[in-house]
Amino acid sequence: MVDFKAYATRALRKEANEPSTKKYWTRHGSTRYLWTEESIVSAMKYVENEQGKRMTFGAMNRRSRERK
Repeated sequence: MVDFKAYATRALRKEANEPSTKKYWTRHGSTRYLWTEESIVSAMKYVENEQGKRMTFGAMNRRSRERK
């Protein structure tokens, strides 16, 4: 998980031009096993729509779609 978070943080900072001091992750959080496509879709909807203020990746997603 540490390697994944480090890689994702570098990608977020590069794409969004964010300062290196910005925090993206909780200290630990929960671990969910996503064994089915339904569970993956459910987790994605939760992350995007049910955590309060829209996160940086939402803006990145729009930019990525515009490039295609």
